[in-house]
Amino acid sequence: MTDSAPLTGIKVVDMTEALAGPYCAMLLGDLGADVVKVERPGDGDQARGWGPPFLEGESAYFLSINRNKRSIELDTKNADDLRVLQTLIGRADVFLTNNPRLTSLARVSLDPKTLRARHPRLRHARGGGAAGGRGCRGRGAPAGAAAGRRHSLAAPAPRA
Repeated sequence: MTDSAPLTGIKVVDMTEALAGPYCAMLLGDLGADVVKVERPGDGDQARGWGPPFLEGESAYFLSINRNKRSIELDTKNADDLRVLQTLIGRADVFLTNNPRLTSLARVSLDPKTLRARHPRLRHARGGGAAGGRGCRGRGAPAGAAAGRRHSLAAPAPRA
């Protein structure tokens, strides 16, 4: 990317996985933002295993949706890792999360209320997932129904 990209200079901490969150962060990276993806120790983002197809052992989907990002593995239950994450967030303009749940984020002082108090300029966006919105669980049809999209897949109701 050139320095003329619209989001050049914007720093994003991406603590999302699966679908919507990584896609959002990918778009920010495509537009020039500096995106750091934070993954859980061990397996990382669940999408790493989605396939086939795989490219040299990595999910093609994962590789495509996580382009323009740097990645780091951090365990929020480890004090040193948590300090690293808090430092990243303190330097960021945007913090994206859909995992872990808000209660887990609150335990480590990464919940929206605490972050707003510490970093007033930080923009925190939280996606759906298990604890998002109305608590919709799942993907596909359940998520589509919760988003009001099921009407586009159904035949019109017969007129009485």
